Amino acid sequence: MRIFASIHIGKTAGTAFAYVLRDSVSHRLPVFFYYGTGHPLTGIWIAGARLDTSDAMSEEQLTERFICQAREYGAGIIQAHRPLCEFLQALGDSLEFITWLRDPVQRICSHYFFWRNAKHQPQRPDVRELFWAVKSGRCSLLEFGTRPEICDSYQNFFIPLGLEGVTFAGIVEHQTISLQHLSRLLGIALPDRLPRKNVAKQKQGSIYSVPKHVEEAILAHNTSDVTIYAKALARLDPLDSILRK
Repeated sequence: MRIFASIHIGKTAGTAFAYVLRDSVSHRLPVFFYYGTGHPLTGIWIAGARLDTSDAMSEEQLTERFICQAREYGAGIIQAHRPLCEFLQALGDSLEFITWLRDPVQRICSHYFFWRNAKHQPQRPDVRELFWAVKSGRCSLLEFGTRPEICDSYQNFFIPLGLEGVTFAGIVEHQTISLQHLSRLLGIALPDRLPRKNVAKQKQGSIYSVPKHVEEAILAHNTSDVTIYAKALARLDPLDSILRK
């Protein structure tokens, strides 16, 4: 039995990818999303529909139900806002990890403006003070992108295995070739693009416009993520026409 664990790192198109898993992958394999009680995606999805499970079921109970379904199908995929180490603790070390990455500066911009527009504070208590500073305008993009709570998210999510322990790392900026690679891994036909979800109003074009000095400061404080992103990008076929553009 193959279990794929999809590490959903914030603002890397994980929500858009969830809809691909629900609408395409769940017709071939069971897909388990866990985003907390009451979230519309939380649950086990088969053939595009969520199984009729009680909202009172705990994460552990849902996980057991998912494992039973995956055993029946021979494979399954679970996606959650969880670092790699928590997946290992919950499901053991036989997992195949998949994830999506985004240019680190663009990811931080997306995170910043997502918080500026958010109606609810984050679940993590340790970042709520920063969240309200962003909401009130007291925290600039430059300060946000250099705060230790925000810096090097990729590195922190991949402890203890690093990117080397991740089987598939899609690149948001190169969706077509990424999805082709994932399609081959899963043996399932996938769309050419991810659907557009949660696009901030401050993003006027395909990327956020960032002053040079802000970009340089963010890059200087996120060197591990810059390296991880570059390694993930190098995994994609360098001869592909998409990457030559």
